[in-house]
Amino acid sequence: MRILQLLLFLCFSQFSFAQLTPWINEVDYEPGVTATNANSGMGIAGPSGLDLSAYRIDFYDAAGVTPPTIPGTVDGTQPLGVTIPASASERNEIWVDVSQNLNTSDPATGIFAVLTTSSGVVVDVVRFGGGTVNQLGALPVSIAGVPINGGSLQLTGTGCDAADFTVWDNDEAPTPDAINTGQTISAGCQALVLPVELLDFSGRSERSEHVLQWSTTAEWNNDHFTLETSTDGRTFTTLATVPARNEAATYEFRHAEPQRGGVHYYRLSQTDYDGRTEQLGTITLRSNTTSAAQLAPNPVRGSLTLKTDVPPQRIELLDLNGRFLETLPTNTLTFDASGLKAGWYALRVVDARGKVQHLRFLKQ
Repeated sequence: MRILQLLLFLCFSQFSFAQLTPWINEVDYEPGVTATNANSGMGIAGPSGLDLSAYRIDFYDAAGVTPPTIPGTVDGTQPLGVTIPASASERNEIWVDVSQNLNTSDPATGIFAVLTTSSGVVVDVVRFGGGTVNQLGALPVSIAGVPINGGSLQLTGTGCDAADFTVWDNDEAPTPDAINTGQTISAGCQALVLPVELLDFSGRSERSEHVLQWSTTAEWNNDHFTLETSTDGRTFTTLATVPARNEAATYEFRHAEPQRGGVHYYRLSQTDYDGRTEQLGTITLRSNTTSAAQLAPNPVRGSLTLKTDVPPQRIELLDLNGRFLETLPTNTLTFDASGLKAGWYALRVVDARGKVQHLRFLKQ
């Protein structure tokens, strides 16, 4: 069993991102104090400054369940809209009141507390009550039974991250918003690393499209970028999702045929593998106010060419008085005008957005 646990630890640790991962560090479970288990709380530890708003704790009744199996029905959920406080050691704990998610029938059967991301990635699992406490999780740690004697359950040991703390102390006074009594944070723990270090986010208008570019000097644990667009700066819609390269890189996206006229807002964000999203910046671009099509040559004797940035949906030939003569094909923008009588004519051009333009030309 010890060999199996060691092999699992080595396997998982090669693919972990410990400096960005929080863990369940302390459980103060006081069943029976009141009907809602008042004073019950949990300490979530991790890198100082880590935003936990993309994490939650799901609670399950552990009746008849043997670790590492997790029950399928969630009994309660505790959102974590907090940030781990600053500390000179780069590691700290934040206290979360979970009393409303625990009920007095749980001590006999035990409870699973599952720390997970908003996208459903399990980060850490602790089973407590029912006489034992077990910690499983993204990095396997010691799975030793510890009876609950009425005090706070606290991880102990020396290190920087979840895998370094493997032994539970079962009878200590609670240490809300502080590292545990038997816990020592090592010197030189790596500080929180931002998933993306953005160098530049810019754009330019080219004929019928907007060209958006951004560059990074570093990427880590970055899953993808999201580009959003808006015409009022308040309501944004997703324009594109761009896979991350997880290295210093330059990206480009072309927004074809943005709505003509006025200001366009473009917002860039990134989402890491844990489901956490960070806004990186917003820029504005102004589109050309017109997209006037042109006819050439004008006057014309033979072939007439329609020049436009926006593909036409319908093209009609009209006489000088605006009477309809014929519908011209839209799969070509060059027409034979040699058969027309001399005089003035017009093309009525309807583009994909329904915009109508009348273009006059002289047949010689």
